[in-house]
Amino acid sequence: MPEGDTIHRHAAELERAIVGRPVTALHARGASFGRLVGQSVRAAEARGKHLLIDVGEGKGAARVHVHLGMHGRLRVVAPAEIDDGTRARASLVIETPDAAAV
Repeated sequence: MPEGDTIHRHAAELERAIVGRPVTALHARGASFGRLVGQSVRAAEARGKHLLIDVGEGKGAARVHVHLGMHGRLRVVAPAEIDDGTRARASLVIETPDAAAV
């Protein structure tokens, strides 16, 4: 089971890879959230075993809540590695021009 220190490492990795960059696609459990495309990833923070990712500002903002459960994992990859199958299978995919969180 991922512990708190793992979540803090993931938050730091997301800070470096996607925070401050515009979202080019966001999929959660196979559903696309097109309203967030063009919005910037504002923050990635760890709270206990929870990872909170803020996207956008104002009324269009969203907070993505991630809990990796018993066997979950998070990885940062190049956007070119993301295909429709990944978008459909992964619990969460946040794509930016330079990196994607899966």
